[in-house]
Amino acid sequence: MMIGEVTKGKWLSADCDYMRVGFVCQIARKELCGDYREYAEGRRCYKKIDQPLSQDDAERYCQNECGHLASIHDAKESDIVHGLFNRENSYARIGLTYSDGNYSWSDNSTFDYNK
Repeated sequence: MMIGEVTKGKWLSADCDYMRVGFVCQIARKELCGDYREYAEGRRCYKKIDQPLSQDDAERYCQNECGHLASIHDAKESDIVHGLFNRENSYARIGLTYSDGNYSWSDNSTFDYNK
């Protein structure tokens, strides 16, 4: 699943592995977010990575950063992730997948918000 500027922050569900796009990692907020963007209410930090990887490879990259692909649970958090984009026609992978009629986040958090 991807989020993008063309869709004004709406999520795009498609077979995205053929698309050469970056992704958004999230890590748990400790004391400082470093080069990640802070989302205080959710105690998470986000960073857009411009390296084009498949969904699985992007998730592994984020895990190597001690995190996951971004999971989004409310409108404010969606705005934070969407705010990482600085150009038109830009998309990025997030951690949402769809399989067998169910949506799930790569960090195993509850699917409780849909945009």
